[in-house]
Parts: sequence; C-alpha cells; structure tokens
Amino acid sequence: MIRFLIPIAIYFVAEWLFGPMAAMAAAIAYSAIELIIKYIRTKKFDSSPCVDIALIGILGFTEHLTDGVEGLMYVVLPAVVALLMLVSLFTPLDIFASIGGDYMKKLQRSPFNQMNMRKSIVRMLVWCIIMAALESMQYIDPSMAHKYPDYQLFVAIVILLAYIATEFVAGRINRRKYKGCEWVPLMSEAGEVVGSAPRPLVHNGSLWLHPVVHLHVIHNHKLLLQLRPMSKKIQPGKWDTAVGGHIATKEKLEDALRREVWEEIGLRDFKARLQARYVWRCNVEHEYVFSFVTESAGPFRTMNAGEVDELRFWSKQELIDNLENGAFTPNLVHELKTSILALL
Repeated sequence: MIRFLIPIAIYFVAEWLFGPMAAMAAAIAYSAIELIIKYIRTKKFDSSPCVDIALIGILGFTEHLTDGVEGLMYVVLPAVVALLMLVSLFTPLDIFASIGGDYMKKLQRSPFNQMNMRKSIVRMLVWCIIMAALESMQYIDPSMAHKYPDYQLFVAIVILLAYIATEFVAGRINRRKYKGCEWVPLMSEAGEVVGSAPRPLVHNGSLWLHPVVHLHVIHNHKLLLQLRPMSKKIQPGKWDTAVGGHIATKEKLEDALRREVWEEIGLRDFKARLQARYVWRCNVEHEYVFSFVTESAGPFRTMNAGEVDELRFWSKQELIDNLENGAFTPNLVHELKTSILALL
C-alpha cells in the first residue's frame, strides 16, 4: 500500500500549495511515469498505476466540482468512496484489489486474506456512509455552520479515528478467536502455497484448497485401511486410507507425513514413495492430496483415541467387492481406482 500512498501524498501536498487541479495533474503524472518505467523494465502492462490514476482523478474532480460550495466535498467524497466500495464488493471489478500493485495482488491470492479484506472494506463502507450522513447535517440545519465553524473537519477526523479503532478491535478479536488454532497452508490449483488459514476455516464450507498427506500401507498384496470413528464430522464410520492428515503451516511435506503416520498408526520406521498428487473436491472440503505408498508389516497401533476405530488389511478382491457399496470414503475409492489397486 505504501506505493499507492506516494501519489496520494503528492496529491495532498500539491493541493495545499497550488489547488486541486494542479494536485491532480501532479499525482497523475507521477503514476503515468511509474507505468511507463514498469513497462520498460518488464515489457508487461501493469494496470495498477491506471487504477491509481483513476482514483486520483476521481478525488481531484470531486474536490474541484464541490469547490464552490463550502463543506460539500466532505459529503460527496465519502459518498463516492462508498460507491466505489460497493462496486468492488458486489461486481467482478475489484477496484481495491488493484491498489498497491504487485503487493496487493500477492496478498489477494490467499482466500483468507481476501475474506479479511472484504470485511475491512465493509467496515470502511459503513463509516463512509456515516460520515456522509453526519456531514449532510450542516445542510439540514444551516445554523450549525455558524455554531460549529470546524464541524466538517472535526467529523472527518473523528470518523477516520473511529475507523482505525474499529480495525484495531477487529484485529484483536480475530487474534483471540484463532488463538491456539492449528494453521494450515492454502494452495493454488498449480500446487503453489499462497497463504495460510486457521484449520477450522478450511472445513466450514469455504472450500479453500489446502494440502494433505495420505499413506497407503501394503503387505503381502494386501492394503491396510483405517475405520473412521462415528464421531468424525466428515465420512464417519467409513473405511479410509491407513493415514491421512493435514500439513501444518511451514511444515515440510516429509515431516508432516511422519507425524501423521506416528499419530494414526504408530509406525516409525518406514520408507515411502510419492505415488500421486491431485486435487480432491467435495461438498465439504477442497484438498491438494500428496498420496504416498509404503511396504510394511507393522506393528501398528492407534496413538490417539478417537482418531481411528480399527485397522486391518484388505485383499485386492475384498477391495473390489466393496468398491461401490459405500463402505469406503469417496476419496479412497478414487485412489483405489486410479493407482492403488494396480499395485496389489
């Protein structure tokens, strides 16, 4: 956002010295020069300076058009900003996502950041509407201009401080809400980490793509499966891969695999190979799956009560016989059909 604040700072300094039209020209010139320099360096067109120019233009023309009526700018400007926020929130034209250039684009790639930014924009929208309403009071009651000569500036400063305070409180509430939560990475369809989020949010219907590890354990042409407890929210009472779990934020793939294997089947000494990676989506979750295979006879034991009800080996024929009767999780059925049955 600092990059966007530079032309804004240029605007207000020039406006103070030379007036709104000169300020608008200076700030637009700066953004135009930035656009040209960026194109020369990268040979790519970046729309961010254009958005900056458009917003500065709106700021300048609003101030110029309201210059003849004292205090009108304090009413029209927050109303215009509120309108831009509505456009950004409810249309594909996400104006605020383009402010700040590459930094904002990178930030916006994370669905968790997008959610928080939309909430922030909604709060800003509310305060802009309140400001426009309060500033309009001077036209409803003209005597207020004589009673309170600095009323417009006072309201603007109070609203700005109120918005800052609201954001501070919202941030504190969020930190307290997610304190103690396990955080998981968020990924793109291409397999690139784009951010992170508290684990409860990836299973609340958000369908945010996050990475998980699976391990298929094979011995004597049989496949080890775990029975999911009835207490599980997702696919309770069904047979599933021997090991399946989330990767924590900043945790290496191999470390996550070993942790989950130990927690779910109590196995330490094993060598696994990556069999497949794919994106799995259903009505409750959206996962980027790293599917591993190992050969092991155990011994196996469940380390965490409530995680696994039963472990047992299944022959290839047993797996085929139960493939379509609902005994297995849909995710397991997919992996059996695409790769695992061929290994038995």
